[in-house]
Order: sequence, then C-alpha cells, then structure tokens
Amino acid sequence: MTAGVLEAPGTFVEGPAGRIGPIEDVEVHIGLGYYAEGTPVARWDEAQWDGGTTTDEWQGAPPVEDISCNVTNVKIERGRDDPLERFRPGTATIGVYDPTGRWSPWRTAFDPSVYSTVRPGIDLIVWIVVDGVRYNRFAGLVDSIDDAFEPGESEVHLLTFHANDYLSLLAAFDGVEQASQGAGELSGARVARIANNAGFTFPRVFDEGTIALQPTTLAQNALDESGLVCDTELGALFSDRDGNLIFRDRNGMITDEHYTDVQAIFGEVEPEICYSGITLETDLNKLKNIVSISNVGGTAVTVTDSTSISLYQPRTFRRFDLIHVDGAQSAIIAQRHLDFYAYAASRIGELDVDLATITSEQRSEVLQLGMLWRIQVRRRTLGVQVVADLQIQGIADEITPERWTVAFRTFDADAIYQVGRWDVAGWDDGLWGY
Repeated sequence: MTAGVLEAPGTFVEGPAGRIGPIEDVEVHIGLGYYAEGTPVARWDEAQWDGGTTTDEWQGAPPVEDISCNVTNVKIERGRDDPLERFRPGTATIGVYDPTGRWSPWRTAFDPSVYSTVRPGIDLIVWIVVDGVRYNRFAGLVDSIDDAFEPGESEVHLLTFHANDYLSLLAAFDGVEQASQGAGELSGARVARIANNAGFTFPRVFDEGTIALQPTTLAQNALDESGLVCDTELGALFSDRDGNLIFRDRNGMITDEHYTDVQAIFGEVEPEICYSGITLETDLNKLKNIVSISNVGGTAVTVTDSTSISLYQPRTFRRFDLIHVDGAQSAIIAQRHLDFYAYAASRIGELDVDLATITSEQRSEVLQLGMLWRIQVRRRTLGVQVVADLQIQGIADEITPERWTVAFRTFDADAIYQVGRWDVAGWDDGLWGY
C-alpha cells in the first residue's frame, strides 16, 4: 500500500504507507469505521446489525479501514478558549484523493435500495505512529462528505470528510420534557443521566461530582444542560483523543498529576522542546474584576478586586442561572471566577510546535500531551523573559505534505490552581521582564 500526495490537479505522487506529512519516521493514519455492504435487505441490515444477512444479530463494532494511502491533508481542532468555559465538540477535516470513487457516498446513489456504507454517521479515527508507538489524535463520527472534481488533463476526484467528536452527539439531542426529578443528585450523576437520555452509548469516564443540584425536566439541549452542570460544578466535559467522554468535577480538575505537575517544558535551550511560535496577549478581553453569582431562586453574591478595578476600570461578569442547591456555593463559584480573570490582561494565548524541527523523542512527548495537562513555557529575548506554567485548553493539528504543526491554546496554570497571581507566581517575581 502506498500513500499519496496531490501536488497539482491530475498529479498524484505516491509515497510510503501512512506517510502524509513531511516527517519520514512518522506514520499518520486515518481510519473509517463502517460495516461491509451486503444484500440490500433493509437499512438496519447494512448500516449496523447483520451486514445484509438473514440473522438479526449484533455484529459488533464496525471494522476500521485505513485510508491513509489516499489522504492529502488533515486538520483537527479540540478544546475551548479559557478555563471555566465549556468545551466545544472537536472537529476533524480530512482531504482524500479518490480517483475511483471508492469512498464516495454517491457510488450507490443509482440504487436507492442500497444504503451506502460510506456515509455521514460512520466512525472516523486519526492516529499517529512514532517509533512503533501509537498516539491517538481524534475519534468521532463523520458529519458530512464533500465531493469535488478539479479539472485538468485528467479530472481529479477529491473528497473532504468533516467529522465531530462524540461530544457532538449531546449537541444534536434536544430533550423532551419529563417530570421534574433529580433534586439533590450530584453533578456526575446528572451528566450521566443527561447522556443516557440522549442515547449516548460510547465509552465514558465520569467523576462523581461534588455539588448537589436542583431538579430538572431534561427539556433542554443535552450539551447545553450538561454545560450548565459544568458551570455550576466548576468542572469540565469533553471528548478525549481516544474517544472517551470525560467529566471532571471540581476536585478532579486539581488532583490529576497531569494537571498539577509539569508534563513538558518548551523553550529555546536544550533539552527544552523548541517551539515555532508563541503568542503573548495583552488586552482586556478576558479580564473580570466584579463577579456576581447566584443559583436559580437564590440571592446573588458579588465579589470584587479593588486593585484590578483601579488598574483596569470595572469589568463585570454575572450568572444567575446556576443550579446548585446550597446557596453558599455562590460565593465559592464567584471567587473562583475572580481568581481566574481579575489579572488576565497578560496571557500566553497560543504555543505552536513544528514537529518536523524537533527530535523523535520530543515528538513523542508532544503527542502524548492531553487536554488540561500542565506544561511550562520559557521565552528569552532582549527585554522580555517569560517562565510560565500553563494549562492546555485546546489542541489543534494541521498536517500537509510540507508541514505538520501542533498548536496549544493555554491559560495561566497558577491562577487555575490558586497558587498565586501573576505578580507572585508567574510574572514579575524575577520571571516577567528583566
């Protein structure tokens, strides 16, 4: 099997199997998970159940076909912009050279009785192999498939697969009103019930939760309702690179060693991992110094930071729709928002790494980094010195024949873990500026 690179319309250059990007010793794999097409008995037969046979039995998970031979580019985005925000469903966009129409959903369009095997709703998986070790990068479901025909001496048929991770299944489900229930249940149980109601059957890893919640009728969008739980819990819900739906409660956010201990150091001096770009942001977009919080039916609690107000003028944040039972939690939630954002005018917004410019060992180190993990970044240049511990809020891969970059969106880890603020833990105590 050979991999290919589309250099120009009508020109397809073959290369080693699994090789898409510019790194010779790294394999990039894309798999489509779908059932083999069988006799057109019924939609269930071919789509999920018996593969077109006469026995209505579950045939297990669909096999995965590795299509990396024909993939021309890969783009993956997962995460959120800031702590305390909700995670967005992750996305993957895969370009495929398909001269014979093998993976086009239109190949069976002539026969409406056949339910095409390659279709929206099938699995899409991306994984990387470095020195024989597999690193998963994305797992989700195909949302749409675009066919395109580029003119040339010989017409080129291209496909683009658009996929969302499994968090998108909650976004696609709007609940039907039920009797109000679940008063006093913890946040982990609530998120599990929301997922069950949405018919979510993929793997999940849920913390128990720490906050007792008001009852619900489940008559909301499942992702919005689970997001409200996370807002109240000060937790997080996301789909990880292995395809697990992860719920972290308030305690889980600060006890995992991947979140509390530095997992990789980026800088300009060996053995630090060299980065190709760093974005130092200084603005008021994130800053909040007056925070007012209450639960539904409760009394608002307002906290302020007078020093931040004197420096930046009043910047407010309000939430009166949270669903905790104990009104005392409002003060805790308000203070957490203030700790995160009262001094967020100076931030490291993004860190870019060119995987072709670092060693194989460093590539493995970068590829194992996960959502919410803690990293350290060091930036030394004339007039500016930065040494900051950061928490990963988002990860993006972009792979083409010429370039492979991994971009990390970050936020100050010391603010997240309440070790201190910029002037104590991160910036001007011998770290920010000479």
